[in-house]
Amino acid sequence: MKKSKLLKLMAVCAPVLFGAIFGFASDAHAQCEFPVTSSASNPQLYKIVNAYTGKVMDVAFNSTQASYRIHQWEYLGLPSQHWFLLTDDYGGYRIVNLNSRHSIEPYDYSRGAKVWQNYTKMERRQSWILYCEPNVAGSLFRISNLVTQKVIDVENNSTGNGGNMNQWDYIQSVQTQLWKFERVN
Repeated sequence: MKKSKLLKLMAVCAPVLFGAIFGFASDAHAQCEFPVTSSASNPQLYKIVNAYTGKVMDVAFNSTQASYRIHQWEYLGLPSQHWFLLTDDYGGYRIVNLNSRHSIEPYDYSRGAKVWQNYTKMERRQSWILYCEPNVAGSLFRISNLVTQKVIDVENNSTGNGGNMNQWDYIQSVQTQLWKFERVN
């Protein structure tokens, strides 16, 4: 092939190759649809589904008491499996349980700290940032704590009912750290 034809071919193919490498033309990098936040006049209720297990975030024993763990369970439509997403003063979201009206937070700042429900206090520790992970099957999110910068993860990659939620460093491609928000009302 002549040098001029090769240069023309490279000029035509370069933008396509560049877009394919960086995902500009890919369905996997489509825009995420963020969940709609709740307000008094417009309550939005969600089940929060783990991308790997298909199970939902749930409050252990359907408790309305503070300090109960958040774990995963098959979806049964219980109020302990339904969540409001509220904007907060820190630029994040507060995730509040329908049944208990408590917010989720990490127990402490360490890697592996349990995630539990506690009285809703307008604290930064109860603020969560949603990071979009575009996916062909729909919008997936990392739920990262504003203070600790760690994400909600299913402990030990458990797939069973009762697998506890903890916070962990984000690890790319770990599906137990990815979540879908599905409307239930």
